[in-house]
Amino acid sequence: MDSPSKIRYDKKNLVRVNIAFNRKTNPEAVAKMEELERAGESKSAYIKAAVQEKIDCERAQEGKE
Repeated sequence: MDSPSKIRYDKKNLVRVNIAFNRKTNPEAVAKMEELERAGESKSAYIKAAVQEKIDCERAQEGKE
């Protein structure tokens, strides 16, 4: 069980996201997540990097306008 201070820290500093991929409509995403799992790589790190890449791309587009 987490300590009260950890619970407060997590509530203040973390955002948790639960993602579900449909095997029929998102087969490529499912395959990538399974590939990462087989390789022992972090799905969380992969998703964080993808989100950051999208943010960077959007910022670059804003700068061109």
